[in-house]
This record gives sequence, structure tokens and C-alpha cells, in this order.
Amino acid sequence: MADSTSNSMQRMDFPLLHKVKLLDETCPKHPDQHLIQLPGHEPFCPLDTREDIQELGKQIELGYFAKRERYETTDVLARESIFDDDKAKNCTFDSYITKPGDETEANKKLARHLAGKYLNPNFRANTILTGTPGTGKTHLAMAMLNAVNDHIKPPTSCLFVNVNELARRVKDSFRYNDAPLDEKAATSLLGGVGLLVLDDLGSESVFKSSGNSEASDWIQQLLYGVINNREGRIIITTNFSNSELSRIYSKRLLSRMYRGMEAAGSVIKFTDKTADKRGGQL
Repeated sequence: MADSTSNSMQRMDFPLLHKVKLLDETCPKHPDQHLIQLPGHEPFCPLDTREDIQELGKQIELGYFAKRERYETTDVLARESIFDDDKAKNCTFDSYITKPGDETEANKKLARHLAGKYLNPNFRANTILTGTPGTGKTHLAMAMLNAVNDHIKPPTSCLFVNVNELARRVKDSFRYNDAPLDEKAATSLLGGVGLLVLDDLGSESVFKSSGNSEASDWIQQLLYGVINNREGRIIITTNFSNSELSRIYSKRLLSRMYRGMEAAGSVIKFTDKTADKRGGQL
């Protein structure tokens, strides 16, 4: 075996190696290392080259982990959110138009304040934006989510889910085994993010009136499981009042949905004092 290995090495021919020159000059950084030179190239230190390669490998590794971190945190909002209107994606506080002294200005100020609270991962309270349709509740909820997604340190995952669209997609799993979103997948998705928006809560109650008790029971089960297990940090928008929500959902679901709101002052109410914004804003 030894003779075979020796013969193999002898047959290996690297002509360029015979042209390498070992110079008398040493490396300023590594005084014990002589520089070497290849034909047509500047002299170099082998130890410098080795360190450069190691540093490049380190940067590639760091880049991979940074990319992986963004994939699991900051990028979740754009990649996994469930919208019924894509215009919601770009809603910010700057694009929410208010008038001095009116309800829109006060609600925007409170929403911005609560977004600042959510930059602290230990702020666990839920928030609800409730009241008149078309007043910009979705816009402000998305503005809060975008602000947290852009600025929270360390980065966390944020998710926007329109409840009616969620229910529609999961309803497909009752009929099609290959539907991309079933109960298990939805529970994992909504339950695992750092900050969640449930948009237009109650809009999915149409399933209850349609006579599809399976879908209706599933919606209650899913929402309860998500809200009960998340330990807060949910921003909810709804057109329904408390009494109307009580007719749609169970008491135990609502008690967990309202968790921490009173103490945190995280209820944002819209009335007919706010004009319908659906012509230009969500």
C-alpha cells in the first residue's frame, strides 16, 4: 500500500509549483514567513492568503446566518401574511391622513404610542381597533405592524392575517386534502410569530349563518387556540361592538382576546365622527 501511494504521488505533476520562487523578503505581518512569488504575480505571504480565505469563509458564514435570521423574523411579514387587499401591505403612519383635533388624530397618536410599546418584547397586552367600517382601522393596524417589524431589536417575526381570508383558505382544507393551509398549519403560523394582526375579526361569521357548522366550529377552535396560547401581543381590528362579538364568539374566547387591554389602555375606538376613508385609505 505504501509503495502504491508513493508511486501515485510521483505521478502527480504540478508544473507551476516548479516556478514558485521563495524570496529573501519576509512578511511585515509574519516576520518568520518568507514571501513567495508566482510568474507574473506580485509577491505574497502564504499566511496572509490563508487568513484571507478564513476571513472570507467567516463572512460567508455570517452572511448565511444573517440571511437565515431575516428569513425567520423580518421577512415573515411579507412572505407569510394573508391579505384580502394587497394595498394594506404598504400602510404606514405617514400615509394615514388626519385632521387636527379630530378623532383620526387622537387614534393615530394612540396607535403610534402602542406600536412603541410593542417594541418591548415583554409588552404582552392585546390591542383592539373597533368601530365604524371604513375608518382606517386596518391601515393603522398595519402601520403599527410595519413600524414594529422595521424597528424592533432583536428582530422578531410579525404577521398580518385577514380573518375572513384565513377562514376561506382553511375551509378549502375540508374539501381538498392538498389545500396549502389546514388547521395545523394555520395554528402553527399564527401562534409562532412575535406580533400578530387579526384583521376584520367577525367577518368570517358568514360561515356560521351558511349552515356549515364544521367551518364555524373550526373557526372558534382555531381562534381560541391561537389567542389562548400566544400570551398576548395580538392587534385586532373589527367592525363589531362588544355586544355583537358576544353573539359571534364564546365568552372564553372573548375573555382571552381582551387580555391586558384595560390595564394597557389599548382600545382604539372609531365612531361616526371619523369620515369613511375607503375612497383613499383602508
